[in-house]
Amino acid sequence: MRARFIALSFCALVACDSKKNDANPEPAPAASAAIAMASATASASAVVAPAPRNPNAGEWAGKYEAKKGKIDVAKEVKDFVPDHDDGKTAVGPGNVTITIGNDGEAVGKLDGALGDGTISGKIEDDKFSGAIFPNDQAKGAFGGIITGTLAGGAIKGSIRVAGSDATVVREAPFELKKR
Repeated sequence: MRARFIALSFCALVACDSKKNDANPEPAPAASAAIAMASATASASAVVAPAPRNPNAGEWAGKYEAKKGKIDVAKEVKDFVPDHDDGKTAVGPGNVTITIGNDGEAVGKLDGALGDGTISGKIEDDKFSGAIFPNDQAKGAFGGIITGTLAGGAIKGSIRVAGSDATVVREAPFELKKR
């Protein structure tokens, strides 16, 4: 009988101890691992989710036609020589190619009448703007700006560049189409 009493007492102690732990249960190791994996998967998928595709992303190409540009000088400037440029050099056709990334950043190139140049710019909403850097100033390449507007599936705008001494200015309308 005594052994039975001891056995029942032991079972009662174990049951009471088990009920204390039910208020603040510790998850089983397998449950902890599953929760951690689900949390890590949710975090990873939130980080890896791709940004929405920019509809303007891709390669754009077209042509320009360079002509003599006007130099605006303040009336107070007395030593400006306006006839320095006869308008016969660096005029005519050329090519423009840009690649627009998903983030709107644009890189490209320019060649033709204005020499070889590199373009770095950005398109935001329907406005494109960028800088043109000459690849080799000694060969007569021009540096300046390129600006345009996206409408009807084309980017149309103007290029405005100058030679290294800024006395030769060229302007060129351009139109780019997506390839």
